[in-house]
Amino acid sequence: FIREEAIEIDSKKNRIKLKSGQFIRYDFLSINCAARPNASNIKGAEKFAHLNKPIRQYQQAIMDFCDALRSRRKVSIVQVGSENGGLESALSLIRRLKAYGTESTVHLIEPGARLMPNHPLKLSREMLKIAEENKITVHLETEINEVHQASIELSSGVDVASDFTSIALPLEADDWIKNS
Repeated sequence: FIREEAIEIDSKKNRIKLKSGQFIRYDFLSINCAARPNASNIKGAEKFAHLNKPIRQYQQAIMDFCDALRSRRKVSIVQVGSENGGLESALSLIRRLKAYGTESTVHLIEPGARLMPNHPLKLSREMLKIAEENKITVHLETEINEVHQASIELSSGVDVASDFTSIALPLEADDWIKNS
């Protein structure tokens, strides 16, 4: 087991290059990489939003948020993206907040024309029904212009209050994997 960052794969020579510069040969290669959503094109996301991957960091952000608001009775949550567990994250957070006696207003922002656009239409419709049953305001065909500390600006120009902004966009591998 080698715990070091890999930076390049040379599949023609069956070797990987480590960050230290060392090359390691392989017969069979299994890569355990932490793919994550890419929010670099959303202004303010890195500073004011929480990416749902890596999961440990995301779970810690949720626990910290819940611990900090125990005395608050109402909060606003914005979930960006319905793919990759976005709707599930929002539903989980709603239930956790209810357990603390905190009411939540939740907005789900989806750039596509329907929820979970990469899945079958029937599933998309079912997810929309679940969102509506849980009083989640769904914004379809909507982009994020900017994430602020206490709000997000939508492509329509509307600002939506947000005490916790979560981003669940399609996952991407690190550049070194994409370029190998």
